[in-house]
Parts: sequence; structure tokens; C-alpha cells
Amino acid sequence: YGDCARCFYCGGGLRNWEDEDNVFVEHARWFPKCAFIRQQRGQFFVDTVQELNKSYTAVSLQKYRKKPTISATKDLQLKKDPAVITVQQLGYDEEDVLQAAQLVKDECELKLI
Repeated sequence: YGDCARCFYCGGGLRNWEDEDNVFVEHARWFPKCAFIRQQRGQFFVDTVQELNKSYTAVSLQKYRKKPTISATKDLQLKKDPAVITVQQLGYDEEDVLQAAQLVKDECELKLI
């Protein structure tokens, strides 16, 4: 069975994991309709992963909202996030990835209040 994993909720299966793969990013990429991933990470996260997956060119985040300013501390924390590292390793621009991650984080914090 190797490195196969199956979602308990939607039944979607993933395999051939790489060391830098992130379970949430991969799940959102391959099974965007899974209610569990949408509940855990939010629709904005799923939409962002899908948008990034559509092409290997940088995605303009201006269509979502103004670019957030990221402090040096937040920037360092985001750079260490496994999802950020995974998306960067796909070849996306570091600044675009950090901005997307900050937007997702901001969206999640708003929902928790």
C-alpha cells in the first residue's frame, strides 16, 4: 500500500507523496468539493489552491483585495509554514505565495471571531 492515504469523509485517495507535500494543499488540489477540507480550511483556501493549480504562472492577488503588508515577524512565520513551502516548491513566486498565505490566514481568523 506504500504511501497511499484516503480521506475518511470524501473517500478521495492520494499517493506518491513527496517530503514537502502538504496534506491540506494536496487534498484541496485534487478533491476541492470535499466538505471536510472546506470546513477545515475554508472555501477561500480551496479556491486559492485551485487558482494556483490552474497554471504555473504567478497569480495576481489584486483581484481578491489589496496586497496586505506583511511584517517581518509574520513573514518569517509564514515562510516556515508547510503549505507555503509546498506551493513555493511548485515554482510560484515567493512574494505571491506569502501574500496568498496571509490572505488565507486573515480569512480564517475572521471566521473564528
